[in-house]
Amino acid sequence: MTEISVCPVGFGDQHGRTLTTPNRPVTYLQCRQLKDRLDFSYLSNLKSVFGKNKGQDECARSVLIQSLQDVRGQIDPNTTLDTEAVFEAIKRINDTYGDKRLQASMAQGLFAAFLYFQLSEDRKRGTYEQFTNWVLRTHQYELTSINAADLIKIFSKIAQSRKR
Repeated sequence: MTEISVCPVGFGDQHGRTLTTPNRPVTYLQCRQLKDRLDFSYLSNLKSVFGKNKGQDECARSVLIQSLQDVRGQIDPNTTLDTEAVFEAIKRINDTYGDKRLQASMAQGLFAAFLYFQLSEDRKRGTYEQFTNWVLRTHQYELTSINAADLIKIFSKIAQSRKR
């Protein structure tokens, strides 16, 4: 699992400036830090999900915010994820989205589920690869709207039943 650290209200940066307030939660700060690093010239497989293709409405900020909230909701809503680990996970998910079927998906929830499994401590046991295969085999990528928590829950139950 990625290192998870608590980031309370009033958390400051290395210069002592307060970065989070009740009106500006950690997720939004983290989104801003990540969004500035996302370069879709090398994350080209994720263009559809982030609304970066011609004719799409740009939605990178909202996709990031919702995905971070979805992942935190599965782990612990009171924690924040390590920004560098999230960025590295996004780069690995870009590789997974190299599959043409996934490239066409615009479902934020599917991306968030991939992010969750990429950051999960089960990653070392092959859960991410199993999830990827399941998504492709069951055509989950064809859904236009996917609730990340439901998708994670369904896959987890299937994976658990296979272990028996």
